[in-house]
Amino acid sequence: AKADILAAIAKAQVRAGDIKGALSSSALITDDLIDPISKDRVVRDIAVAQARSGDVQEALRTAKRIRRIDSRITALQGISESQMKLGEWHAAVETADSITLVYRKAPALAKIAVAQTKSGDNAAEATFQRALHAANSETERSARFYAFLAIAKAQAEAGLHSASAQTFRSAVQ
Repeated sequence: AKADILAAIAKAQVRAGDIKGALSSSALITDDLIDPISKDRVVRDIAVAQARSGDVQEALRTAKRIRRIDSRITALQGISESQMKLGEWHAAVETADSITLVYRKAPALAKIAVAQTKSGDNAAEATFQRALHAANSETERSARFYAFLAIAKAQAEAGLHSASAQTFRSAVQ
């Protein structure tokens, strides 16, 4: 019960923008009080809030504290999106590239490439290629399909219809 209250307080602090308070509250949640999944979700929400507030380096440090891969990846996606919104393309790509599951990495990279294309950044093609390379490295069939499909949709959104059709063909092979 104590851990649930602390987790609720930390989440409320995140929503209110009190990131330092949320970090303090989350530090009081020990493994013997709450399941690791719930704690990781609280820390994930803090990391994303830190990134949204512009404190990306601290957000990356906070994300490293997340033990469960799914929560860590969600945090990294949120951090990458914040970097993207700030126009920090290289940093956004590096953060997205650190995502360890290909079927989550490739869409994150493709999303950045779309934003780069729309802003006129010449590195968009390289980011799409990075996403395609990641998708090609996936050996699990359904994950590979999902990665290629996300890239094809992003390419279509960016106006790259020919490339999108080719990527879609790769998805269904």
